[in-house]
Amino acid sequence: EGYRDAHGRYEAAGHTTESAAVALDLAAALVERGGGEDLGAAEQLLAAAGDASRRGAAEGLDGLAALVEGRVSAARGDDEAALSALERAVAAARDDDARELEWEAEAAAAEVEARRGALHRARTRLRRAVEILEEQAATLQSDLRRSFWQDRRRADARSALGALDRRLRAQRRSTEPEG
Repeated sequence: EGYRDAHGRYEAAGHTTESAAVALDLAAALVERGGGEDLGAAEQLLAAAGDASRRGAAEGLDGLAALVEGRVSAARGDDEAALSALERAVAAARDDDARELEWEAEAAAAEVEARRGALHRARTRLRRAVEILEEQAATLQSDLRRSFWQDRRRADARSALGALDRRLRAQRRSTEPEG
């Protein structure tokens, strides 16, 4: 509810970039929460932010918009559209040196690749996401580093990489000839 209020206030005050950023944050939260109604609302917010961006009224949000678009497409089961949007998000993040956005887009793409059965591509993408997180964590003092890794999304990325590595090892073992 706070997001919707902030979005409306920014919009009413003519702060289009801030309004679009809040709309994208809210859309991302709705996608994470899941459910058809939430996805529909997320798509509407994404469209509103996209309109502002196309009008040139919301600068610097292309990467975030592509990330949210990718997540919405993934939640809808449209893997091709999801990967295309997530590639745009990664490219925009790299162009802007937006490391947080880059790791999130790589991790989201890894989920899609894993769901499609492309485990090696998923591992490559997830490894890249975790490397970015490790680079960020290395700059922090040890007490802050512990807090950094306690964030659920970061911890999930790290544990997903371990699980994917185990899955690939098991898959390799099952296809090796006995002898």
